[in-house]
Amino acid sequence: VTENTCTNLKHWDDYSVEPTHPEYTIVIPSFDRPEALCKQTLSWLRFQNIDESRIVVLVAPGKADTDGAGLQEWERYVEATRVRGFGNIRIRAGGIGLCAQMMSAMQLVGVGNYMVVMSDTVKSVKRHIDNQGSRKLTPICVGELLNVLSHGHDILLTNGFVAWSSVANHNAIRMDPVNVSRRLGLLDGNFMGMIVPNNFRRFASLPDQIYFVALTAHLWNDGHRICRYMMLSCDHTYRLAGGQASNYPTPASRRNAENKAIRHLAEELPDLVKFAPSS
Repeated sequence: VTENTCTNLKHWDDYSVEPTHPEYTIVIPSFDRPEALCKQTLSWLRFQNIDESRIVVLVAPGKADTDGAGLQEWERYVEATRVRGFGNIRIRAGGIGLCAQMMSAMQLVGVGNYMVVMSDTVKSVKRHIDNQGSRKLTPICVGELLNVLSHGHDILLTNGFVAWSSVANHNAIRMDPVNVSRRLGLLDGNFMGMIVPNNFRRFASLPDQIYFVALTAHLWNDGHRICRYMMLSCDHTYRLAGGQASNYPTPASRRNAENKAIRHLAEELPDLVKFAPSS
């Protein structure tokens, strides 16, 4: 861990965790993307040999406007996952909106327990490689994900952090091959881990449009600390059809909603958040 914080943890490359990995639950909030979920995140988790009984997909109640078959969201996800051979995962009703989904996830996993959050469009997690000055991002190896999750759990407990995440960055030049940073920075909701805090209900009304920005700021403001793996980046499909995009008629209307939410957050927490309109 950077900034003079000592730790005795090995790199996850040196972990051998198969028989002794920590208890964890992988939570995937999803809306109007059953096929994408199966083709991307669930397929990659299977490639990583993750125990599928530990995966929970949270779906919104009711129907998505884009579904022409008249099925409830829960029915669509059950059908899609069973047809594609993912019948061992758990599909649970969450809430309407990302914040409600995340509150359902924290309540399901339970205070003090380890929750891993992923989005529904993950293709892989990539790590930064520095080979004699040549930097690049390459997908982590088969089976490596469990080591990362175990290392993340241990680094939270060893250093008193509440959450870790990959970095929301896909440029190897701006990343680091070895360091974990404890500086304030955005929790990447596409791939993160958390020990559910006992005050998680304080975060029950964060804005959906900028949920992980708001969660990061509120956690920090409440005295919680986070860390980010500066060598890890989540390869996902950005703003795929479905998800929050289903709630907005145009990209411009979504940007306006995001700008409004960030402006309000900056007014609430001016020492942590500054407003700069998106273009």
